[in-house]
Amino acid sequence: MIKILGHHISTLSITLALYETLIFMCVLYSFIFIMSFFFNIPVPEKLSMVILLALTATIAAGSLGLYNQRLFGDFKEFIWRIALTLPLILLAVLFVSFAYGEITATDQSPFYLAAAFGIPAALLLVVLGRGICFRIPGIKAFRRRILVLGTGEMADRLAALETSQPYRHYEIIGFVALGDDPAPLGEKWRVFDRNCIETRHDLLKICADHNINEVIFAASERRRANSSTFGLPVWDLLECRLMGIHVAEYASFWERETGRIDLDHLRPGWLIFSEGFRNSSRRMIAKRFFDVITALLLVILSLPVLVAAAIAVKLSSPGPVFYRQERVGVNGKPFNLIKFRSMPIDAEKNGPVWGTVKDKRATGVGSLLRRTRIDEIPQVFNVLRGDMSFIGPRPERPVFVEELSRELDFYGERHAVRPGISGWAQINYPYGASVADAKQKLSYDLYYIKNGSLFLDIIILFQTFRVVLWPEGSKEKAGAVVR
Repeated sequence: MIKILGHHISTLSITLALYETLIFMCVLYSFIFIMSFFFNIPVPEKLSMVILLALTATIAAGSLGLYNQRLFGDFKEFIWRIALTLPLILLAVLFVSFAYGEITATDQSPFYLAAAFGIPAALLLVVLGRGICFRIPGIKAFRRRILVLGTGEMADRLAALETSQPYRHYEIIGFVALGDDPAPLGEKWRVFDRNCIETRHDLLKICADHNINEVIFAASERRRANSSTFGLPVWDLLECRLMGIHVAEYASFWERETGRIDLDHLRPGWLIFSEGFRNSSRRMIAKRFFDVITALLLVILSLPVLVAAAIAVKLSSPGPVFYRQERVGVNGKPFNLIKFRSMPIDAEKNGPVWGTVKDKRATGVGSLLRRTRIDEIPQVFNVLRGDMSFIGPRPERPVFVEELSRELDFYGERHAVRPGISGWAQINYPYGASVADAKQKLSYDLYYIKNGSLFLDIIILFQTFRVVLWPEGSKEKAGAVVR
């Protein structure tokens, strides 16, 4: 389970979630004990209930973005966000406590009181804990130590990636030049000369001397290992593997650390032979069951919002309440996507165009529906009909699919699965309105198609609440990568 978690969520986020769940448990149990001691309130002896409420608080916090890696480098933003999300986390805990009491016919009032006082106290401890954690100088000692083979373009990208991730869980110790690769990585990085691995066992000695945990192959091309070119040291890499040092190639490392696939260096062979693409019948049945249940729940919970939005659209401008637009679905099959109408009926009288950051064609009500994502809710009927999944790549219009297929390699591969209302790209990248944005989103879509699972769908579903609550993925925030 930890391995599956770590593939989609950073190790630091997982560690913080476990640690803060323990904080919630201890604080809630302490407040229950205090109430029973000072106020003579009978307290149910159910540690399982305390664990359930603590997990609820952690899941609510994660859904609202409090374990987003971007917040690890901005402590002030974290404090501001935790203050805004406190009522929602408390509401989630109280709701679970109430539901549990109704199902089991037990008095949950002690847990209500414990939650009302305990959750704010626990979140205060969380703030203090994170403030201390991210200021410990020795936290680098817990990072995985990386040695990169290669000093070319891919190595440059790995160096830039490390610089852009202040709270990463790895550290690049150095680069080893191979073949004709240049070594322009700058003074910050240690670059070993290609002669340092001229003979067998040299690479293993470097790894031992520098306590290396993982070796990444990032040379510009594969070369045979021989004394004249100093290419890929196959036997040394084998020895590293036998000694317990993990060996990975650039594409796999990039995928693991960024949650997306690097399209600039993507080879079809890597997609063919790497792990993933587990579209078994069991997976398809589980996903369809998840889609139907989630869609029905969303319809029931959002019914008052749907009615209010329909009335507002009808009164705001002439035309139908719903807007049907042709989109490309699984295996390239077209279907009509259903949304609340957010523009006048003649908005595209001059033909389809890309949406802009602040689309002036939208009506006042339509602009509000877009910002809050309410205009997307009617797509649950597409899910129930089987045209879409709840989680998957966003469906695009045929005219843009044709254009993007010409511009971007592998774009057609995103139609291997049903499109979705929300997706891995939607929670990690803002609204896209250009070919460049479509390329970035494609890198996330291919990651989802390759690594899709029911567990990943659940992660995306919870993180969708964060995107709706915080406008990181909206049109107004285009350009800022969330992940």
